[in-house]
Amino acid sequence: MDFPLPEHGLPGLEPLLGGDLWSRWVDASRVFPVEDLRRSVGYLRLKPATSCRLTVIASVSGKGERPPEGFLLHLYPDLERARTAYAKLTRREAMIGEEGWEPFLDEESCTVAAPFPNDPELPSLRQVYDPTRFRRLLSKTRPRRYPRGEWRLQKRHIRTELLAYKPGRRAVFRARVGVRHLQRDEKVRLYWHIKATHAAAATRIHERADALHTAVGDDRDWRVPEPWGFSEHRSWVANEWVMGSPLERSPEQLAAVGRALAELHRLPIAPSGPLGSAFSSAREAASLTSFAGDLAHLLPEEGPAIRDLCRRVSERLPALEGGPAACLHGDFHHDQLVVEEETGRLVIIDLDEAGCGPAAVDLGSFRASRFVIGGTEAEDDALLRGYEEVGAVGDPEQLRTATALQLLRRAVFPFRSLSPDWPGEVRARIAEAERVLQDG
Repeated sequence: MDFPLPEHGLPGLEPLLGGDLWSRWVDASRVFPVEDLRRSVGYLRLKPATSCRLTVIASVSGKGERPPEGFLLHLYPDLERARTAYAKLTRREAMIGEEGWEPFLDEESCTVAAPFPNDPELPSLRQVYDPTRFRRLLSKTRPRRYPRGEWRLQKRHIRTELLAYKPGRRAVFRARVGVRHLQRDEKVRLYWHIKATHAAAATRIHERADALHTAVGDDRDWRVPEPWGFSEHRSWVANEWVMGSPLERSPEQLAAVGRALAELHRLPIAPSGPLGSAFSSAREAASLTSFAGDLAHLLPEEGPAIRDLCRRVSERLPALEGGPAACLHGDFHHDQLVVEEETGRLVIIDLDEAGCGPAAVDLGSFRASRFVIGGTEAEDDALLRGYEEVGAVGDPEQLRTATALQLLRRAVFPFRSLSPDWPGEVRARIAEAERVLQDG
């Protein structure tokens, strides 16, 4: 096997990721062929000795009513658990796509497979591929400047692209839709950013986006996406799709990011409002305990040192809650920033985790993401210079704690993305968290 795996107790994991299990399923006409299975895995979550959940997606785009080819695989440690899960899955009516793939149980590997979009914990996902329901969603969540009484959706001009999928939690789509004016010869192409999730999450995401969009307004040199609506019953939420390019990471642009972030932090939004609290030292400490267990399992020889590092970070977390609460993005990193194509304005996107809390959380998140993508400390300096033009950065000790926390949160990602050198990448993020914590 050319791909390192930690101990896991799951009979199907090595044959799937390092052997010929998928090829045998292809030969049996159970699944579709892929050129490289590991590159087709879009999500992986391993719970040692309990289960492993992963997705295999062959293609992501197509007509609105046609799902991409894909499978959700759930690997179990024994056949009894696999049979129980399969029985529960098959009690639901499965959506069989044009390719004809069906759910199946592979007893030898104790694997339950469900063709996308048959996620038993995320029923709203299937509704995206129901043409009638999907068009109804788009019609109800269109921009206000294209009202239903004046504009009609063109059924033949609907395209969707699956951007991200976390089984049981959410799926993210971009939808391209043509609309036609009912009285004059005018057609427009619109782009939706859609999340299929759970009812409570859809409500919360929309309320946060709406509150921030109202507070930010439209008279700044940066903005946030316009919320278009949500369906609590169908568990969808829709925003505008921002047409633009990724952050260039020049000193000037990073300084602009710093100024925008400082202005976001200074928005007059109370923790008692729609945003609520985005940070709790007790909650983060509990998460760190979980991360420590995951990381220690991936690198068992370094387990004691990892747990000690996580403990030391946890002990410093209460100090982050000492100052005034800022309006946080909650998951601030390079991919959450877009330069708008039409205006050149900076747009801060993906506000799902927004809330009130210590400003150091967003700053530490950006510093951690810079290390992950191979940036330089000069990029941090440029952002902080821009930030200081609008507001004070705060206590350096708090920033170090927040950065170490965010590095540890991201440490397991190389394994989840099946990076060939995931052990080295995991170690590098842990080592950087240790260095940051001791710096100064």
